[in-house]
Amino acid sequence: MTKPLVLLFSGQGSQTFHMGRELVRSVPAVADRFHALDAVARGLLGFSIAEIVFDPARKRFEPFDRLLHSNPALFMLQFALADALIAEGVRPAAVMGASLGEIVALTVAGAFEPAEALELVIALAEVSERQGAAGGLIAVLAPPAIVDERPELFEGIEVAGTSAEAHFVAAGPADRLARLERVLGAEGQACLILPVRFAFHSSYMEPLRPALQAVFAGLEGRPLDLPVVSCVTAGTLERLPEGHLWQVVRDPMRLADAFRGLERRQGSLFVDLGPSGTMSTVAKYNLAEGAGSEATTVMSLFGNEVAAFEALRRRLGLGG
Repeated sequence: MTKPLVLLFSGQGSQTFHMGRELVRSVPAVADRFHALDAVARGLLGFSIAEIVFDPARKRFEPFDRLLHSNPALFMLQFALADALIAEGVRPAAVMGASLGEIVALTVAGAFEPAEALELVIALAEVSERQGAAGGLIAVLAPPAIVDERPELFEGIEVAGTSAEAHFVAAGPADRLARLERVLGAEGQACLILPVRFAFHSSYMEPLRPALQAVFAGLEGRPLDLPVVSCVTAGTLERLPEGHLWQVVRDPMRLADAFRGLERRQGSLFVDLGPSGTMSTVAKYNLAEGAGSEATTVMSLFGNEVAAFEALRRRLGLGG
């Protein structure tokens, strides 16, 4: 029996310059969708997101942290890839995304028209850049309990998401995150400040609540065509609840709980459509022994995107 397919979408922190370049160059179905969305973005912003992402003057691993650029880029690339697969007849059992990735998942599930969702993620970036306090996110390879165990080190820093028993993301002011990285690094503790300029998924987002709720007004309460596994509630949505979009940017991400909830039901094939393979890595942390689940990715930091995409198509029984 074929395992149920769950498509995964990543959020801020997973982006790089030149992400998806091979796919956009070589896979017409992905390219057509990506460039159609880029035309929408150009109409909204006055410039091309594609030209920024694929700028030959940019090196792949230099920081890609301008939210007004990375938000639409992440949406455009991941939606284009998912929609290309669905157009070939792929029917996911569910979709799941982290943070911005949840907005991609909701769009794939029919909550928004693609252009409407692109306008939403651009507006989210504009409000954040205009009103948001400078801050950031840091990934820490340790149990989240360390935050309570070392209160002086984590003063002013909040848990923004739990990915696994020994992996979490924290949010806070940039200077405190830099100090945390120095101290933990000197102790040999693995951690990494993410290319994000704002402290999403924490109380530092509260000043943006009125402006963002105005952005989200009228977009919620809609039925979904596919089940969406929410990293906000760790449950499955059949409809987009009122107030949910604010929770997506404000509340901590419960990735570990969401994956474990799925694993308790049945084994699945998790396919990460994000640019860096981060969601497939998180999935692997949380796979239940004996459940028979697998996690794979199309894009990674090491290239070979077209070969991975074609391998996935074969795995899913697509022709050509």
